Amino acid sequence: MENYLKRFEMPSPPAELRARIEQAPVARPRWLLPVAAAVLCAASIGVIAIATRQAPPPQAFVAPEDITPRPLVQEPLRVLYVDQLPRWEFRYLKNALIRDPEILAHAWLVSAEPEFPQAHSLLEGRSAKLVERHKSFFEPMTKLPADLSGFDVVILGDIASHDVGEPFLREVDRLVRERGGSLLLIAGTRHSPHGFIGTPIEGLLPVSAKKPEARAVDRELKIRLTGAGRSHPVSKFLERELPPIFWHVPNAELKPGARTLAEIDAANPVFVTLEAGKGRVFASLTDETWRWRFDTGDEPNFYPFWRAVMTWCARRPPPKETAPSATVRGRVRYKGEPPRRNPITVEGDPKCAALHEKPLFSEVLLVKDGAFQNVLVYVSRGLERVRFEPPAAPARIDQRGCQFSPHVIAVMKGQPVEVRNSDDLCHNVRTSAKRNKEHNVTMFQPGKVEIGPYSVTELGIRLSCDVHTWMGAYIHVLPHPKFDISGEDGNFSISGLPAGTYDIEAWHEKLGTKTVTVTVSAGEAATVDIDFEGR
Repeated sequence: MENYLKRFEMPSPPAELRARIEQAPVARPRWLLPVAAAVLCAASIGVIAIATRQAPPPQAFVAPEDITPRPLVQEPLRVLYVDQLPRWEFRYLKNALIRDPEILAHAWLVSAEPEFPQAHSLLEGRSAKLVERHKSFFEPMTKLPADLSGFDVVILGDIASHDVGEPFLREVDRLVRERGGSLLLIAGTRHSPHGFIGTPIEGLLPVSAKKPEARAVDRELKIRLTGAGRSHPVSKFLERELPPIFWHVPNAELKPGARTLAEIDAANPVFVTLEAGKGRVFASLTDETWRWRFDTGDEPNFYPFWRAVMTWCARRPPPKETAPSATVRGRVRYKGEPPRRNPITVEGDPKCAALHEKPLFSEVLLVKDGAFQNVLVYVSRGLERVRFEPPAAPARIDQRGCQFSPHVIAVMKGQPVEVRNSDDLCHNVRTSAKRNKEHNVTMFQPGKVEIGPYSVTELGIRLSCDVHTWMGAYIHVLPHPKFDISGEDGNFSISGLPAGTYDIEAWHEKLGTKTVTVTVSAGEAATVDIDFEGR
């Protein structure tokens, strides 16, 4: 059994468990020892318990019950993950990748037998059109691709350079430097990153490091964010007190231009980034972020972190425009008899009633002279291959006069969201999300609370207050900044678009969605009106 433990770098199980294996009958099958060693080691460090509590796979966008919109269209990131052995980091990250509806992934295990079916994206949560466009991601690979132009991100685990060959590594270098793709390196005790010195990707390594020491299991190591890491989109959302790790590549030296996001101490970086040519490189000098899953599963640290890494790496600033940008503007209109606004009763809280001299009315259906207010209008198709950095400034919603203001906001993935309490009384902030983390925070006095950033595209996140049940608002999370909320006059304007053809979708909490297609030329503005039929 010692051979199996050493081969797969597993800590030794307690003596009592070891005895149960070694005292098994002599006629046990050949596969018993490796399987028993893996299972008992997993049990001894809590992995089995964690696996049974793993969060369910992300679901496709689910709208409120009273509307039936079609899902937001966003071209997924295309990821190739290559590792040598099925170590814990590989298992958990691979499983999360192939289940993520906004990522298309292939995993390639170098040590696998030829007949072993390599992992690939699952069909759950995918539209039929997306599956049709990307058929190859829903079938196992039979060999490593010679051309990586079909991928945005390549993840290299603890592999030897000869396992993949120099032509493959040269293609990785071209993907990053010339095509704006990205490389993620996850260190290991055997080969990475020191084994890539002298190979075609040596210039992409953000650190210089020697072969590390053997893995220790009796010394806790605390990861701390650097000043850069506390504000970086990859790591700023991580909990300040992360579960400890037990191994990392020691004394790695930063190369010029490299940036440390997290470290054990000043001499021992853990997460490092590097800009290389047109692309980006991220290196994890530990393979033990899987320990962050203890007691919690993928959330709130393990997979949100890796998803943020890939999203940041694959984001490219919008291309510099050689021609003036285009604008789509128009008006959202309500056809039919204007709806009667329902009054809001606030007498249940005398303090709220005292804040208003006039009656309050619902903001769900705001129509004036045919102009329809509080409708989200955004580009739903046409920007799939353009990546944008989220704003650093937070989007804000205020609780003022026992109402949320504004009633509807839209934010980019990764943008902070701040909810304020401007009333001198108690409010509660509850979000009802299907794909993002939900929040439930009580604000006993004036102040502010951050409920973002959100990491997954989602329309119609409901915001409510359990103290004052009439209060409600909506947050929309989008992959780009090309959106607007219709104003009192029903007008909207989306500027800064490259010339081209776009689907423009309008979303309303009660009346669902309307979609129009528009073509705009450089330096021009196209006008389009969007009509909703009254019920």
